[in-house]
Amino acid sequence: MPVLYHGGVPGLDPGELLLPGAEVGASHSRCVKVTPDLEAAIGFAARWPGGGDVYRVRCERTEPPPSSGFSLLRVVGPAVVAGVIRRGVRDPKAMRRPELARVKPIKRRSDG
Repeated sequence: MPVLYHGGVPGLDPGELLLPGAEVGASHSRCVKVTPDLEAAIGFAARWPGGGDVYRVRCERTEPPPSSGFSLLRVVGPAVVAGVIRRGVRDPKAMRRPELARVKPIKRRSDG
């Protein structure tokens, strides 16, 4: 399996599980998505409010999500942080890739 990356919620350490966006209030996604494209993961991390982190991910199996317009894969089963690539990605240049321009910023749900 190729090296896979995930860009998103900051502050995870190696060995921790990545959870779907719906479980952490970050999106409506019910699965963890990864990519073999490091630049794409950096772009997704840059969308996180205040800057997200980019992780190398270990998982047993992936499959393409329905209607994915770019190099995303859906994790089947648990996804574990294998390493931290970059912390606090806030680089607006990271989102200049045309295929990522369709991605909307994630809004956190309020607790109130």
